[in-house]
Amino acid sequence: MLLLLAACFTIGLAGWGRLYNETDGQYSGAAKIMAHGGSWIVPENNGEPRLVKPPLLYWAMATGFKVFGIHEFAARLPNALALIFWVWITWQIGMRFGGSRVGFLSGGILLSFLGSATLARIIMPEPIFAASVAAAVACILEEARESRGRSGRWVLGFWLFSALACFSKGIHGLLYTVAIVGILAAIFPARRKALGVFLSLAGILLFLAILLPWHIAVEVHHPGFLRNLFFNEYLGHFLGQKITATGYTNVPRWQFLLLHLAWFFPWSFVALWMLFTRKGEKNPRPDAFISVTLGAWAVLVFLSVMFAGQRQDYYAMTLWPVAAIAMAAVINSAGLRRCAKFLAGFSLLLFAATLCTYWLVTHGDFGAASTAARSTAWRTVSGLDAGIWREILGRFLFAFPVAGICWLGAVWTERKSQSGVSPFLLILGALVIQLAAVGGTASVAPYFSLANIAIPLNQTPSAELAYDGPLNTGSSLMFYYDGHIDFLVSDKQKALFSERWHGGVPMALITETRLLPVWEKALGAALQPEMKSGTQVLVRNRH
Repeated sequence: MLLLLAACFTIGLAGWGRLYNETDGQYSGAAKIMAHGGSWIVPENNGEPRLVKPPLLYWAMATGFKVFGIHEFAARLPNALALIFWVWITWQIGMRFGGSRVGFLSGGILLSFLGSATLARIIMPEPIFAASVAAAVACILEEARESRGRSGRWVLGFWLFSALACFSKGIHGLLYTVAIVGILAAIFPARRKALGVFLSLAGILLFLAILLPWHIAVEVHHPGFLRNLFFNEYLGHFLGQKITATGYTNVPRWQFLLLHLAWFFPWSFVALWMLFTRKGEKNPRPDAFISVTLGAWAVLVFLSVMFAGQRQDYYAMTLWPVAAIAMAAVINSAGLRRCAKFLAGFSLLLFAATLCTYWLVTHGDFGAASTAARSTAWRTVSGLDAGIWREILGRFLFAFPVAGICWLGAVWTERKSQSGVSPFLLILGALVIQLAAVGGTASVAPYFSLANIAIPLNQTPSAELAYDGPLNTGSSLMFYYDGHIDFLVSDKQKALFSERWHGGVPMALITETRLLPVWEKALGAALQPEMKSGTQVLVRNRH
């Protein structure tokens, strides 16, 4: 039932909503070129190599495009499958930690995090990376469980998933998994010899066989690639260097921590309430080896993210299974009935708060920020206009009562000793809320995607298309538009574009609505928007 829920929620919803700018467009645009016969060795964005990440996600998406066609479902399918696998691995580890009910709750909580409904739907390597790291950790635990690490049965799996983590995002996939083994060897001296089985020549050769061919091939095509990858991309992210390829907006530590209350919603509030109101419940003592493994996993990821020079909202997704297992253990020890009662009351409170917020938004004065200003989750929330908020809040006004009914059902079934049904209803109620979140992200797509402009533009006579801004803020064009795009970033590029505007070539420009007066002055002509997507509009030179 857990896997069925996961499949319905991920694969079933993969085609809902347009792809966004930023990573959605960058990855899907490069995979689209691969599917159309472009190079599978060097991913490209608008004719330029995109080599800041390894190619596993590009290859998975391009394969999906060839099988299913080029559309949103195929683009999101690899991460949907990764999320299902991630949930299954979390369930397995949760069972090892606290038994069957904790295992089910662990997988279900991870699936029904708000972050799983929002961040995990973004096309980026994190779901594959996080699932691969979790699978490598599961191999450590399984190897330790079978003959206390002497069988070697799971060692190849450890190196395989470590390699897939590295091949999806970067070398820190190996650093995390090897460091966990090292910490376990340091804390459990009696198991050092058993843990030494992970220093397997066959495993290391498998790891290298997966990673080396592509890296060597790209280095041959682009000398200096490896140096740039390690010193600029990997080390640059960690040190916070402002490099062209990696100069993303940084999320301050306090925002990063506060956002995780939202990403773990509603379970973060449940776990906190139960921790602060516990009544002396006696928790069963879990296996020390498993506890230390989970602790090392969480601490390594958390510290590396918190003390890195650059961080984004999604960098800590790798430790989400640990958070889900910890929350499941707290809920199970405090009692599912008590948890369900809290959630039922919480849903009523959320409904009232949402209703009040809806009224304030309806009678308030809000203005949407520009596309470039909506570069992080925090800025996105603070930069939405009233119309967007009304549409989002309207979905939650329906979702919270339905979720409350599910949670009341969990209270009743737990009272009737229907122990197999109540955990399912707990997870189902949370998924109803996350369904509203998915719908919300789909409904506001025009403010984060240029599909509404690009798709009709493909049906009109060809014109030279320019986008007023960098590639990342208009990257959805590379997926939805079939021609070449000029991204106008420098003053020189904008000046050359202005000179050609009055020539004999049909030209089109996408820019922010607020910048139309600036462009009218630069082009010396009145501009009439023909199409609009959020705060951005399309204008033509009428040729």
